[in-house]
Amino acid sequence: MLVPLPLAELSLMSTFKSSVNIVGGVYPAPTRTITLSPGSNNSCVRSSTPRGTIEVLHSINSESRGMSALAILEQLDSLFIHAVLSTMLGARLGHVFFYDWAYYQDHLLEILLPIRESSKGALFGLIRGYEFTGFAGLASHGAAIGIILGMMLYIKKNPEFKLLSLFDRLVVPVSLGAFCIRLGNFFNSEINGKIVSGDFIFATKFIRDSEDMSAYKAMGITGERTPEAAYAMIETNPDFAAYLEAIPFRHPAQLYEGIAYLAIFILLYYIFWNTAKKDKVGYLFGLFFILLWATRFFVEYVKKSQGGFEESLGLLSTGQWLSIPFILIGAYYMLRPVKK
Repeated sequence: MLVPLPLAELSLMSTFKSSVNIVGGVYPAPTRTITLSPGSNNSCVRSSTPRGTIEVLHSINSESRGMSALAILEQLDSLFIHAVLSTMLGARLGHVFFYDWAYYQDHLLEILLPIRESSKGALFGLIRGYEFTGFAGLASHGAAIGIILGMMLYIKKNPEFKLLSLFDRLVVPVSLGAFCIRLGNFFNSEINGKIVSGDFIFATKFIRDSEDMSAYKAMGITGERTPEAAYAMIETNPDFAAYLEAIPFRHPAQLYEGIAYLAIFILLYYIFWNTAKKDKVGYLFGLFFILLWATRFFVEYVKKSQGGFEESLGLLSTGQWLSIPFILIGAYYMLRPVKK
């Protein structure tokens, strides 16, 4: 029987002698240790079981050859932690330094704490002068820088892996994650587009847009005590129809970006699994940078200003200025000649 198994299952089968799921039923694990042939990327392993002989064909990356399942799982745990923490920290610091340093230079405590200074607020009902806000303000350019630095740190601790090979694999799920983030922005009325005519096919009213109808304004108008109740009243109560009518239509810029990111994910997924381009180290990483940041560059034309240093530089928005270096980096890694 020819059965493809991932490396983790194969190693667990040999190390812990647990049962192995195979087409047709669950078979007892082999009673002897399985060793992988180190000579090539494709290893064929045979092992006897009470139900016969199992032949396992497996493709092994050079970085992971010879590693036990437990070691692989530990490294995946470490990789996940590095990726999440570096992304969140980079995204937060990116927002602080790229978009709102004028505010945060006088409110250093708020950089890494989910609070904001408020004369009307009381944190946990005890500490006056602050209110809990959650981590509002994350920048994708900062997230990109953060995850690159985080992976460099990970590679330093795990030198058996190659940085560009790791990036080539990470960009596939990252592009899907970018789509999910923009979808969340759309539902939360964040990063909205510029004002557009109501006749435009994609024209959307973002009732919760802080610029068009802030939470405090909505609560003041309706007399409700929570933003959710206040917005619901404006949406459904005819007494507030005039306020609803006054809210302008805008481009759903988040959806423009999100749909493009989903297309990028599908393309990268296809290239990775169905073409030889993935064998050119850095190609997928470069292609991802070009496509994602070019998308961001052009969508900025219909997105309302996010602030930052665009007023001092002029011509382009902050997001566009920040995207240009990433596009150039992507072009380098995608088009550079391969050493033979």
